Amino acid sequence: MKAKTTLPILLGAALVLAFTACTRHGVDSPDPTGPSTYGIVLKVTASPNVVYAGDSRDTATVTASLKNWDGSGLANRTIYFEINDALDHRASIGYLEGKKNLVAKTTDAAGNAFIGYYSPVKSELKGNTIIHIWATVSMEGNTFVQDFAEVMIIR
Repeated sequence: MKAKTTLPILLGAALVLAFTACTRHGVDSPDPTGPSTYGIVLKVTASPNVVYAGDSRDTATVTASLKNWDGSGLANRTIYFEINDALDHRASIGYLEGKKNLVAKTTDAAGNAFIGYYSPVKSELKGNTIIHIWATVSMEGNTFVQDFAEVMIIR
């Protein structure tokens, strides 16, 4: 007799648990006045993005544009520029301003930083190649933002 009353009690408890476990919980909506995380955008471009390695050095202007989530520029931020090969290893293919491969620049009031890239001469290059000019900005804590511009060098 005990088995006959225990089985319905166990089945009833299982049904109660099954129905209470299948409830839906609401999702918190993000704050409409701003992003829930950093909304920083770094865009790096090179103009021109194709340079010539001839008897003299060709130049390209590299622009890094650092914008807040609302499109306003972030002024007085340090941007580090470096030259990498197409496999993203630090490279000495041409140089940046000051004849260096790593240069720091500060953004202006509009959030832009500019630097010149100087191509190698043809004796320094075996054939056509592609480089990446990386820009890195350190943010709060241990976060950072990176982007690169691709430049093709024709020998």
